[in-house]
Amino acid sequence: MHLPYKKYILSLCFLLLSVVFKCIPHLPDFSPQIVLFMCLGARFSKVAGFLTILLISVITDLSYAAVTGFPAFGAWTVFTYSAYLTIGFITHWLSITPSSKLFIAHSLFASLGFWLWSNLEPWWFSHMYAHSLEGFIHCYFLALPFLGFTLASGLMWSAVVVLLTKHKINILRNFQFIKSSLAA
Repeated sequence: MHLPYKKYILSLCFLLLSVVFKCIPHLPDFSPQIVLFMCLGARFSKVAGFLTILLISVITDLSYAAVTGFPAFGAWTVFTYSAYLTIGFITHWLSITPSSKLFIAHSLFASLGFWLWSNLEPWWFSHMYAHSLEGFIHCYFLALPFLGFTLASGLMWSAVVVLLTKHKINILRNFQFIKSSLAA
């Protein structure tokens, strides 16, 4: 598997962003991870995207553990990583790119899906909630503030990515126009 040079740079930038935003204090579930992994799904092949998402997730969690002293991995890891991989795969499968009009809407669906899937873990594996319909509802009810943060984060970060992508495209178009004008 060969990743072009630009994709190595992109992966490294996403890794740094991921580590920084995981390790600095922030609102719960308000990080660029979901949108970054959507971008990886959009820009990379399935295998390269899958491996890059896993690698970034592992390095980010190990960095967070080193900084905070919290465990790097646990039952939540399976839910979190599988959600990230699913987001990357669906973005790739649907061919949703940051220049697509669907990117922001997809980020909201991805954020909702992440919240639904990742909050299943505390209900299923912890002893915080009864393993009943009432406990299930209670778990998700208490997780509602995290849904707001996750949706707001998805909206904000996807808007940033779309604006940066659009700005980059406009710069390239202007450069091509200037280059062709000078050549004439």
